[in-house]
Parts: sequence; structure tokens; C-alpha cells
Amino acid sequence: MKPIDRQKAVECLGDEAVFEAMIASFLEEVDQMMVILADAVSSGDAAVIKEKAHWVKGGLVYLHAGPSAQAAKRLETAISLGPEEIKAAHEELHTEVERLKAALASD
Repeated sequence: MKPIDRQKAVECLGDEAVFEAMIASFLEEVDQMMVILADAVSSGDAAVIKEKAHWVKGGLVYLHAGPSAQAAKRLETAISLGPEEIKAAHEELHTEVERLKAALASD
């Protein structure tokens, strides 16, 4: 599955300019959120993991970045499963976000 469905995102957001603005805004904040998530995963702070994973997921859904959004949802729900599942879900999210950023850079 492609990291992002650009055409669908542009259609849903209305036009290319809005899409580009959303991408710029998301990219400005996602790295900071990923650092916060990494710290929360390391310390086992379930509340922060849930909050920040939910924020990341929301942005990804608006951008029609399916694989990354699914990974964020898995992290959000992994809290009830235990530390190993949380770490695995966090690693998956990190991988998918990096794949998305690479796809956006090549557009």
C-alpha cells in the first residue's frame, strides 16, 4: 500500500493549496510528536502515548496516509496490551512515518 493517497487527500481537502498547507503543518509538528512518543514509550507513560498517538493518527487520516494512520491506531490501542506490544507498535509507527516523509519529499 502506498504511504499516501495524494489524489484522495487533495479531493477531500478541496484543492492542492490546502493539501500542501496541511502537509507543511503536519511535517512541522510530527517530528516533535515522535520524540515525545519515544520518550513516553521509554518511560511507560500510557496517557502521553495515547494522547500523542491519537494526535498523529488524526493528522494522518486527514492526509489519507493509510499505513501510517493504521500504525498510529495500533500504538494508541497497544496501551492495554503491554510494554512489548507498545514498543513494537511504536517502531512500526516510526517506520511508516519515515516512509511517508520520504514519499512526500519525492513528490
